[in-house]
Amino acid sequence: MSLKGKVKTSKGPQTEIPTSGNHSAVIVAVIDLGTHMESYKGEAPYPTHKVLFVWEITDEQLSGTTNNHIISRQFTLSFSRKAALLKMLQTWKGTTLPDDFEIDLAILIGKKCTVSIVHTEKKKEDDRVYANVDAMSGLKKGEVVPDPQHKPFSWDLDDDTEYPAPDWVPWTWDKRRQIFGPVEEMIAACLELNGGIPEEET
Repeated sequence: MSLKGKVKTSKGPQTEIPTSGNHSAVIVAVIDLGTHMESYKGEAPYPTHKVLFVWEITDEQLSGTTNNHIISRQFTLSFSRKAALLKMLQTWKGTTLPDDFEIDLAILIGKKCTVSIVHTEKKKEDDRVYANVDAMSGLKKGEVVPDPQHKPFSWDLDDDTEYPAPDWVPWTWDKRRQIFGPVEEMIAACLELNGGIPEEET
């Protein structure tokens, strides 16, 4: 499936989280996670196409290092008016996108922006505090954002290449298994690579 159409940090490679508030950032990855069966509030499972955005925070480094923080957020790949992905893109552009406006997420790679990070604590699970990207906005006039340390990339299931699996990409939430895991594991479990999307569900 193409990325064209009309966040949590991980328990894996990175455990330290960036501070809450606004941060300068660069979109360093947009990754097609494929379609997965999900349910909402007890409803019957339905196929949901997921995409992962990854940002490099350029104004804050991991303690004791010169390495920038990396943070990600998973979205449903939908451009409906109520979709979180469309709302984020419109906030970034500072305008409401018209109907039939064509969006290619791959062109966002390397774009500099401001992200708003919020902290949440899930005491019922493991007492950990998680950092989440709440919003993405454009830069103020004259604002300068450093270049990222990692080479930005995009990947989707229509590519003729395997997912490159860079070790700096944070693990992501697998709702079906209720665990965090490597991005490549979630891609491998998608419906497109395991028999396809049931016709009666599309």
